[in-house]
Amino acid sequence: MTSSLYFLRIPARRLAGYLFCVPWIALPLQVLAQQPGSQRTLKEISRPYYAAAEFELSHLDATNFDIGALQKAIGTAPASLIRWVRNETRWVPYAGALKGARGTLLARQGNLLDRNLLLAALLEAGGREVRLVHFETSLEQQKVLRKAVSQQRRGGRAGYQRSILQAGMLESFCNYSGLGREEASRFIERQASIEKRVEGALKTTLRHQRDALFQLAGDRFSPALDDPWVGMLGRYVYVQHRSSKNDSWESAHLISQAPVAAGEINICAPDEIPEAWLHQVGIKVVVVQQRGKKIRRQVALERWIPTAMAGLITGQLQLVPADLVDVETLIEEVQESRTANPLTRRMAASRAWLPLIRLEGMQASVGNAIDRSGRLIPVSRIGATGQNEEGLGKALGFLNKQFGGTSDNDSGILKEVRIEFSSRTPGQDKVRVMTRPLYTRLEDDASKLDEDQMLKRSLALNSRINLLLTSGHLPASFATQKQSNARLGLRLATDYITAKGGEGWHAKVKSESIQNISKKFHGFPTKLYGISAARASDETFQAQPNAIAWWERLTVGEGGQLSVRCAVDFIENHMETVLSKPEHRFRSRMASGVRDSIIETEALRGVGKDGVSSTARLFAADGYRGWKTIATREDPVLKSGAIPKTALEAMNKDLEAGYVLVARSQGELGTWVWWRLNMASGEVLGMAGAENWIGGQGKAEYVLNHLAIALRIYGIWDEVNSVLSSTECLWQYAQMRIEAFQSLRTELTDPERINWIKDCSPIPLRPGDAVKEAVKETVLEALK
Repeated sequence: MTSSLYFLRIPARRLAGYLFCVPWIALPLQVLAQQPGSQRTLKEISRPYYAAAEFELSHLDATNFDIGALQKAIGTAPASLIRWVRNETRWVPYAGALKGARGTLLARQGNLLDRNLLLAALLEAGGREVRLVHFETSLEQQKVLRKAVSQQRRGGRAGYQRSILQAGMLESFCNYSGLGREEASRFIERQASIEKRVEGALKTTLRHQRDALFQLAGDRFSPALDDPWVGMLGRYVYVQHRSSKNDSWESAHLISQAPVAAGEINICAPDEIPEAWLHQVGIKVVVVQQRGKKIRRQVALERWIPTAMAGLITGQLQLVPADLVDVETLIEEVQESRTANPLTRRMAASRAWLPLIRLEGMQASVGNAIDRSGRLIPVSRIGATGQNEEGLGKALGFLNKQFGGTSDNDSGILKEVRIEFSSRTPGQDKVRVMTRPLYTRLEDDASKLDEDQMLKRSLALNSRINLLLTSGHLPASFATQKQSNARLGLRLATDYITAKGGEGWHAKVKSESIQNISKKFHGFPTKLYGISAARASDETFQAQPNAIAWWERLTVGEGGQLSVRCAVDFIENHMETVLSKPEHRFRSRMASGVRDSIIETEALRGVGKDGVSSTARLFAADGYRGWKTIATREDPVLKSGAIPKTALEAMNKDLEAGYVLVARSQGELGTWVWWRLNMASGEVLGMAGAENWIGGQGKAEYVLNHLAIALRIYGIWDEVNSVLSSTECLWQYAQMRIEAFQSLRTELTDPERINWIKDCSPIPLRPGDAVKEAVKETVLEALK
């Protein structure tokens, strides 16, 4: 979706962790900020954040997201479990298995199949043996089912939900945490002000923006007379259960007047759903090579993921330099030179990139390596499965030899590398495809790339995409659990290193221990859970998988300055609505799309000198003026020649697909933004594009003193100074996530920030063998 992006200026010696595929952890918004005029230690600064994490975890209602906890709360009686699913989950229309048991519980919504999968899971957790039964229904039976649907009103998730810790819980919070009343009150008030601002934006700003879009394009709207239940009641599903193999099967129905099968009855286990019933998300790494006048499209890596398997899936996609194997040497060169030159030279000289997809709880996928002429080298043929260090080492050595003699124009030209996200819906032949370019060659085909151009290519290909694939709304409590656990994991790792202390302690600790501690600093960006939870609405539901991404891309600025460009990207944001009237359904879908752009704006608000660059922010900043409705490719705005090629191609593709655009009539810092609107359904997606990317990155430049990342990457504040000088390699992988850096702008004045930066000069490296080994193992782990 629209871009929400900012730059982080990172000293070169701290960039190795980024290059070696290690994501940042989720930190509290201001946990590492120095308050103006204060000299507080890390423990003093972070204390209320960690206390809040513990407090909220202790007050979470796990029945909102944990099937086992819910079953224990309800009991083992089948009648009670059936009653809960029947009354507390809403029956909504879509085909096939989308959410599965877990996703249905999280959303409190689902079709008949997914709700029965939840019921089966609850019965099984209560000690029952279960199976699914299904049969085709007659037209008369479908009428009965349609009546049952109209009588069902409960279930689903409410709109924006505030955090557990509120002003009324001050006394309880103080007693639980041991914090002083003033410190606890100040923390609660700060969090409450942020939540109030977000809540207001999701009401007032959303209404204003939706009304403005109606003013600009309302005469073209033609709400479709659709009935979402058509074709959705042709199969009836229910659960059978028994306490032991010697007992007879008992039937469990989610409606009071269950139809009776007139024909064939089919039986399957809950984990043996026919593949044709499954919603699936596909991820492809597509390579476009040019040889003379011929264009060749190749797939370097492809993976299909059934969302019902987990209901919610996290993962990471990245292309890593396949010939960057001597990690320790590179780190030493960077630190000795105290410049980015060794790093940028190595990146510019990269001859191949290896695509990787890692999904939570699943086997990682390693694709074919891409060389700089656009050729693919199948790693699989040498047995590189990524399961052990030896196999991976052989694979990288093989690739290094394979690519040793290639140059850009030896056998072709690498024209483009893009990611294609596909959504496959049961019963539909058409596959919905969303494209995100990683690299597009803009130079003349006959020219040879210079070092700067090769560096930009390598950095673009090395982009990392953290993915959250959802099948439905998430409860705020689930996001709180994920974010709080990540914060407490950081505290555990920091306390461990602080407690060790002493010069040379690293040499006495096993590399496995250092690696385990390192992992606490680079988990999945849990901000995505909060963003997804904020999308919840009691009048919408997902009828297909949605995909939200957190992009991290390196770019080169003036003087060789390296920056990290980060963004929230709603790759797929389609929502359906429970409302019945066409005009109400249209407005509901439209509000959902506008809400998404507002959410990503609010999620990154306060970051960057010029704020977040997103469709919603620029739309509001312009007072909803100066934006134009575009319905044809012949529009003067598109013919002006001012729009970058990649952005223009995306806008034209939207028009070809039948969308109408509401676009800003001029760009901002090379970025163009637009809304794309489906005139029949009301579906809205905020988009952005620039020279060689679309969708995922906006633009908001940072000057050095706003985000110098003055926190010592090799340490956090005064308490760990004694050990950081000997653990610098480890801390290169402790890249502090965006929330920690936001506060440098919001909490400090420019003079205070500059003084702080001066005080945080780099510490000389004295790495021990254990730390070196941890660095090596971390890199290898990233490729498994």
